[in-house]
Amino acid sequence: MSRKLRTKQIKAARLVLENYSANGIARELKIRPETLSRWKKLPAFKKIIEQVTQSELEEARCQFVHLVDASLAALWSVVKGRHCDPVRLKAALSVLKLAGIERISVPNVSETVDNAPKQEQNAPASAAPNETPGQTPPAASCRML
Repeated sequence: MSRKLRTKQIKAARLVLENYSANGIARELKIRPETLSRWKKLPAFKKIIEQVTQSELEEARCQFVHLVDASLAALWSVVKGRHCDPVRLKAALSVLKLAGIERISVPNVSETVDNAPKQEQNAPASAAPNETPGQTPPAASCRML
């Protein structure tokens, strides 16, 4: 058999990726389920399934990274006192939890916060050193599994 897949085999691979059952694919392509089973064992068939799966996983990973960045920006906005939409905040926290960022331990944070001078309630939050007001922090680089 040729190393290249025929049109029906490529269609079968697409249907496998769309989670069709073996019987559903067989009906759709007017082939026997045993034929599909044989095709699934072909190196070229396996390769196309692997390539498409890897491509889709990479796309999903990139979208998730953008979602984490947007969540960090939303949290930064809350910290800076610009916005406090509870729904947006909850969504941002949920995304970060999914990313594995539930709790970040920073040494002496409570001590720093407890000893910090109290701001008036309506006073605008001051910018951190080396930061201009209204600027969001650079996106954190997170290593995701």
